[in-house]
Amino acid sequence: MKTQNLNIVYVDIDKLKFAEYNPRKADKKQCEQLKKSLEKFGFVDPVIVNSAPERENIIIGGHFRVKVAKDLGIDKVPVVFVNIPDIEKEKELNIRLNKNTGEWDWDLLANFDIDFLKDIGFKDSELSKFTDDNDFDLSLQSSEVEETIFEMKENLIKFPSKSKYGIPDLKPEMLYKNDKLSEINIIANSRCIDENKYNLFNYDKKRLAEGVDKKILAFYTYDDKFEVVWSESKRICEKILNDRWECVISPNWSMFADDPLALQIWSIFKSRYISRYFQEAGIKIIPDINFSTENSFEFCFDGLPEYIPICSYQSQNLIIKKDFENALNGLNYFEKKFKFDVIIIYGGKKIYDKLSEKMKKKVILVETINERIRTQKNENQIKI
Repeated sequence: MKTQNLNIVYVDIDKLKFAEYNPRKADKKQCEQLKKSLEKFGFVDPVIVNSAPERENIIIGGHFRVKVAKDLGIDKVPVVFVNIPDIEKEKELNIRLNKNTGEWDWDLLANFDIDFLKDIGFKDSELSKFTDDNDFDLSLQSSEVEETIFEMKENLIKFPSKSKYGIPDLKPEMLYKNDKLSEINIIANSRCIDENKYNLFNYDKKRLAEGVDKKILAFYTYDDKFEVVWSESKRICEKILNDRWECVISPNWSMFADDPLALQIWSIFKSRYISRYFQEAGIKIIPDINFSTENSFEFCFDGLPEYIPICSYQSQNLIIKKDFENALNGLNYFEKKFKFDVIIIYGGKKIYDKLSEKMKKKVILVETINERIRTQKNENQIKI
């Protein structure tokens, strides 16, 4: 077998030519995945290009990368030139480069976070090789739960409920309580972690929590980022148990004042259902309260016990005057109806000054991710 030295050179992208026979195709989603990869890591794999005079600058391997690079406005790409005058041999190399991608060791791949793998393009059908939920029974995590309660069922579990809408009741004894909790450290990146504080990780930052002891899991992000918690609740619950979180702040699906009440009730139902589901598995919960207008007061607090040691509220999306009015009305109503020791307010700077003096004494303000990044930048803690 002949060997040759391979040199990587940077070439103007406009000089490269796509092979008319290239059989590889990519859909829109795959293009987006590669775009993310190039934006995050740049080119880590050079393009293979023919240098033979009659096939000069024809791409043999890397059509997909070159196309996306052009869309991103990249003007030079790393290239390895090979001299293959015979077009049939060129085609053969093209097919081999596309086909010889190897196979995954699924046992090793199972050690990676499922959501991370989905984010970089793995399909559910592929990941099902090591996410068979039949091997996991949540009832084993709690002696109080019947052995069959979390077997796979077509219907929802009917948890106890005093609500006329069937919204599940939370278990008071499984609410998180911590008299020492006075400050929460929001994690924007790994440099934020402080082992001496309670670190709060948003669901999309949970990978940063590995090896951290004082860690709280929250869902202060867009609904689509954690919809999997509803659709694959059994697997996610197992993951949370294995990762040993101090507690979990309830996932809370958005409620908008102009949404039909049925959708708003459904959002509250999902939040309470998942929270109770987690509680049954032995996970301590901090309820995240949610409401829209006064019309939602009829159901939005259903399932909450009269005494809540620590609760949470998200105010990061308050923009217009009406939003602030609705938020204050809801918080005032909650303060009158429930007894609580601490309320965590995410993005709380916007509304803190408008709260009652009594409530202010119970508030732990938590910066948003963007606020935390700006704080770091201003303090010259990291370079951005």
